[in-house]
Amino acid sequence: EKINQALLRDDFVIYFQPIYNLQNKKIIKIEALLRWNSSELQLTTSELIAVAEKTGQIIEIDRWVLRNVFKFAYENLREIPCGVSINISVQSLNSGVIIKFLQEALCEFPINPAQIALEITEHSLIDNFENSQKLIRNLKTLGFNISLDDFGTRYSSLNYLSKMAFDCLKIDKSYVDNIATFDKDSLIIEQIIKLAAKLGIKTVAEGIETEMQERILQKLGCDYGQGYYFARPMDKTDILSMVTRDIEFL
Repeated sequence: EKINQALLRDDFVIYFQPIYNLQNKKIIKIEALLRWNSSELQLTTSELIAVAEKTGQIIEIDRWVLRNVFKFAYENLREIPCGVSINISVQSLNSGVIIKFLQEALCEFPINPAQIALEITEHSLIDNFENSQKLIRNLKTLGFNISLDDFGTRYSSLNYLSKMAFDCLKIDKSYVDNIATFDKDSLIIEQIIKLAAKLGIKTVAEGIETEMQERILQKLGCDYGQGYYFARPMDKTDILSMVTRDIEFL
């Protein structure tokens, strides 16, 4: 009930974190991140999402995020060469109506779907591999980019990379954290980057927090990166200012 009230009152807000090209340090995309503003429930955003996943309300939250990000992109990004990444929950992917909802959202906010990257976690693909393949094909047919999120954390399978048309692979922060101190993590990231490159898939390193991590990832050939080292999540006013300023120097 509290979650439904929050959706009606707009207690949710979307923040954005820039994703940079590690070679030229230009913003290539921004990731949409849900934040929770209510003082009634003492929950973090992660805890709230966990509750919503159990109750099934995560589907309504996903729809709220998608519509608001599409609206943001329609009003602000149509003339800007910058995309937006949006996480999609397992429940929404398996709901059977996600394609119809996205089609309706594109009619309401006629943006170029190529500006939108839908981020899908590995574990959301596990239950029915064949259905997941079909869903991703349909999303690609609509024109969306598809990212495989949190790669390497749970059920990693090369099947995903060879049989599904991913545009981007996101390397989990848990590997990036130790890249400067543990040779094994550095080796794993190096092999992921090489494999992705051979398959024509771009790589994004999540959670970059130090200059050393950035330098190592550059050396290993990682395409893009995000994290507190570059910028923390920010509201739409600040992200638009940052993106606009970045474009002026292109």
